[in-house]
Amino acid sequence: MRSEDHLRFKQRFQGGITQMIKAVLFDLDGTLLGMNEEKFLEIYLPGLIASFSTPVAFKEGVNMIFKALDMMIANPNPNVTNYDSYKRYFTELRKDQATAEADFINFEAYYKTDFEMVKKAVWVKEEMVNAVKLLKERGYRLVIATNPVFPRIAIEKRIKWAHLDIADFEFVTYQENSHAAKPHLEYYKEILAKLNLKGEECLMVGNDVEEDMIAAQLGLKTYLVTDCLISRHHHENQIALKGDPQSFYNYVKEHFDDCR
Repeated sequence: MRSEDHLRFKQRFQGGITQMIKAVLFDLDGTLLGMNEEKFLEIYLPGLIASFSTPVAFKEGVNMIFKALDMMIANPNPNVTNYDSYKRYFTELRKDQATAEADFINFEAYYKTDFEMVKKAVWVKEEMVNAVKLLKERGYRLVIATNPVFPRIAIEKRIKWAHLDIADFEFVTYQENSHAAKPHLEYYKEILAKLNLKGEECLMVGNDVEEDMIAAQLGLKTYLVTDCLISRHHHENQIALKGDPQSFYNYVKEHFDDCR
């Protein structure tokens, strides 16, 4: 096959794939919103731990937060939201329900105020904003499929920091409305069920090879955004569709026709 014939075949093949797509699911941190994860944690963790209702050592607070999150992620339950699951495990670790309840009141206050400091660790990705706008204009259903390990208020703030309008998205995942987390397939199954979608009708766009690209196991097409790449096992070379934000915008512009 001549190179020009191969290019035409590739374009037709990719066009056929995108013609099946009805919805595009986007990860948030590192995908729609640029993020220096190390800097994010350096600002976020001291602020959150300082808001505990009774003083705790920094290391103790960090261990408590991450252990509760790890238990929440490891034990998806279709009858218990991530928020309630996290609160339960955190309370067990805190060893006092009244203290834990006071902590959660303070955590909510933290997210309303001092969480704004974390904005120093993020930046706007104009190419991704433009890609979202273009997909919206062309009639695609849009979802923010961010790992629901944060409460709603923290996720909605980060959507604003990304210069995105939450009203453009049909569904956004967060602790209070989700019953599983990445990388569990149950997380993606819940989104598909809520929106009455089949895997092959969706494109999952993310920057995390293990947590986002796993959606392919349910038939979702995937696109790996590489400028804030997370690849724990260095399997990114196995991903067919990938590129920086400008490449993703070009891909959308070329392959996603008006679907209305």
